[in-house]
Formats: sequence, structure tokens, C-alpha cells
Amino acid sequence: MAAILEGIKVLDLTRVIAGPLCTQILADMGATVYKIEKPGEGDDTRRMGPFLPDAKGADSNDSALYLAYNRGKQSVTLDIATPEGAALASERTFFKAAAQAAPATPSAAKTKPFAGPGFTVMERSCYSLSSQIG
Repeated sequence: MAAILEGIKVLDLTRVIAGPLCTQILADMGATVYKIEKPGEGDDTRRMGPFLPDAKGADSNDSALYLAYNRGKQSVTLDIATPEGAALASERTFFKAAAQAAPATPSAAKTKPFAGPGFTVMERSCYSLSSQIG
């Protein structure tokens, strides 16, 4: 049996815990989720412990927190703060995404132009959850 969201592609611009948890659930339901991470840094949870042990039992660079909240996603580094990165993400031709998940913060307002006809924008804040169909 096919997963309920099979064939749906989501552009995940969220970070840390709440947003990645939301998009992880979408991935668990069959959506293809593209996790956009800042080049050279990645998601903040990559640097948060606990860390998985390596073959010798010492901490590795693999954060259990990052892996738990981002399982089943395709990770892509893309600097959307640059004109080139923003253009690539806004065209959506690369990702062919039908939805975008983004934090509802003033700094995330720059991602609003990624919306368009037939495109769902999901925002998460500590006060509300909203979805707009463009």
C-alpha cells in the first residue's frame, strides 16, 4: 500500500527541533522532504549531543538529536541568503516541491517569495500553526 503523502515533495527550511519534527512526520507519511541546511554549518542540532559512539566507543560527529529529528529526509546545503541560492530555491524547478515548511520569524520573511500558485506554505511559531495556499 502506498504511503498517504507519496509523491509530495516538501522544501524544509526549518531548523533545530519543532520544524524538523513537523517535516519528519511528513517524511514518515511518505513525502519526499528536502532539508535545506546552511553550507559549512548545517542544522544547529548537528552540534548538540548526545553523540553516537564511534567504533572505539568515543563520541563521533553523529548527533543522535539531529538523526532523530531528520530521519528519512534528503539533506541539501544551500545558502538561501545569497541571490543565487534564493533563486535556486524559489524556482522550485530543482526540487519540484509542492510545499515549503519555514519558521515564522522576521528573518524567515525572506523565504515568503518562494510561495506561488498551487504551492502550500507551512509556518510554525510558538503561538500558532498556519498554512496558506498560494
